Amino acid sequence: MAARVKSTITPALVTWARETAGFTPAEAAKRLKVDEARLAAWEDPTKEDAPSIPQLRKLATLFKRPLAVFYLKEAPPRFAVMRDLRRLPRRTSAGNWRWSLRRTLSKSFRDSH
Repeated sequence: MAARVKSTITPALVTWARETAGFTPAEAAKRLKVDEARLAAWEDPTKEDAPSIPQLRKLATLFKRPLAVFYLKEAPPRFAVMRDLRRLPRRTSAGNWRWSLRRTLSKSFRDSH
């Protein structure tokens, strides 16, 4: 079996992504299915350990961050997670979702023409 390719990310960004996503080290390690010591090694700039590319993808998915952000030199000063615009507003109830969808589609159609 071939050895996994380690990523060349900035360790401080793993810490930044975890903290801004609201995870403790224990929670993040559990969700990523790695030891807490391994996650700590990924976050420590003095260690040579780094996640593999598949593990980095899991980090990005869990922390809801673009994969490329882990390769920056430092954390962005202001970072907002993009809203998912494919969903209906939360205030709609299960009974009137068709009406809400029709209203949303007709509004976007009017705006585009």
